[in-house]
Amino acid sequence: MHFAFYATRDINSLNDLTGKRFAISGVGGLPHLVILALLKQQEIDPDKLQMLVVGGQLARLKALIAGKIDATVGEESPEVEADPKLHRLFIVRDRLPLYLSQAIAVYPATLKTKADAIAKFQRSLIRAARFAYQDKKEFLKLASKHLARSEKDLESIYDFYVRVQHWSVNGDVPLDRIRYMQELGMATKIQKQPVDLKKLIDTQSIDRILVQEKRVALPN
Repeated sequence: MHFAFYATRDINSLNDLTGKRFAISGVGGLPHLVILALLKQQEIDPDKLQMLVVGGQLARLKALIAGKIDATVGEESPEVEADPKLHRLFIVRDRLPLYLSQAIAVYPATLKTKADAIAKFQRSLIRAARFAYQDKKEFLKLASKHLARSEKDLESIYDFYVRVQHWSVNGDVPLDRIRYMQELGMATKIQKQPVDLKKLIDTQSIDRILVQEKRVALPN
């Protein structure tokens, strides 16, 4: 999970969110499910918050800076971090260590008909993730060609991603994380019924790749 929890200065805990405006991208979206998970963890009734559908990350953070909302979750934002009216309450990963924010979804038939293409894609993701951790200077140099950010901002964002270990160096989809996400989905009524997780997860492709690429540990 690569989100920080940002809020106005008067909010110092999740309990302070009562009656406050919390921005989400949409019902059932990532920010919505994250706040539901955080509130569930502390047994806080979600109905005590004003859940406002604001849009994507940029829209949510702009709304926070403009004072139109009181809190939201989003990626590391140098602009929010520099705003004296706002602060980072915590890093979501520290509260929800099993939360899985991203995975690759594919139709079963596609696994068979495009197995080679999928394997190449997975291998490229693994190599890119490992490169990101191994060569910060070169990685930031490449990032600067694609992102209109200052060198200082890019370094801050990079350090945040490393802090939360956002990039998967082995392309894993750990069963304990998938199980947690299903339990969360059921508890928050985002998911209507449970599915067989062993049928949902297919590791054959990534397992073959890791024979060649070798499994490695995440950098400390």
